[in-house]
Parts: sequence; C-alpha cells; structure tokens
Amino acid sequence: MVQERAAEVRTSLRRRLKREVGYYAIILAILLPSIVYPFRSPTLLAAGAIAFLVLGVMATLHRGARRLAEPDLDGPAEETVRRTLRVVETTLRSYLIAYMLCVGLGAAVLIALVVVRHPGDPRWIVPLLGGGALAVWWSYGSGRGYLDHHFGHYRAGLARCLASLEGE
Repeated sequence: MVQERAAEVRTSLRRRLKREVGYYAIILAILLPSIVYPFRSPTLLAAGAIAFLVLGVMATLHRGARRLAEPDLDGPAEETVRRTLRVVETTLRSYLIAYMLCVGLGAAVLIALVVVRHPGDPRWIVPLLGGGALAVWWSYGSGRGYLDHHFGHYRAGLARCLASLEGE
C-alpha cells in the first residue's frame, strides 16, 4: 500500500512538472514575438538569451519528470520511497537554480543595458546594483515559496510514506 501511494505521488508530480513545462512554453510563445518585433540586432540577441534561459528551465523540468518515470525507482518499498524523495528534492533544487539563473542573468542584462544607454553617468550604478540585488533576493524567496506551496505536498506525502515504512 505504501509503495502504491509513493507511485501515485510520483505520477501526480510528473503531471505537475509537465504542466509547468507547458506554462513556460506559453510564456515563451507570447514573450518572444513581442520582444523580437522591432528586428534589431540587440533585440534579437536579448530575445535569444531569454529563450535560452527559459528553455533551460523547461529542460530542467522535463528531465525531472522523465527521472520520476525511470524503472530504478522500483524495488523494495523503503528504498524506492527514499530514492523517489531524493529525485524530488534534486528536481526542485534544480528548478530553483534554473529559475534563479534566469532572474540573475535577466537583472544583469537590464543593468548592462542601462549602463550602455547612459555611459559615463555614475549616478545609475548604485541604484541599479541595489535594485538588481533586491530583485534576486526577492525572487529567491518567492521561488522557494512557490516550490513549497505547489510541490511541498508531494514531499510531505513521500515523507509520510517513509515514516510509515520506518514505523513498521
């Protein structure tokens, strides 16, 4: 029964990760045409960088979903639940890292664009760096909150399965 519950959690989490990939695909489909429209080299470069970063997040989520379907997550109940929990933790950590790379590189690009637009004007540097650091800090907190809110119950379900196995 515990192994069935762990398999249900894996299946449900795989569906959720695939849904997240779909969300990013929609974001990419809407965002890229609006960025690329003026057809200038810097605009195309920025659109390419954004697409690359978003595709990286999508690949991270897709890999996590695939990993949850691999047969090495079958076997003795306690070992299976432990491995599944490790895969979930690794996937969520990778998702947060990919998300933070998007935010951090996005902030760096915006800072670079403002500095290029206003060369030799030092009054922009401190507010830009402060704003960029604040955006990254806030994004980390909101990213952790998002993962806890939307994926925490999967972790908790697996932890309950593991606790019931260890209690036997």
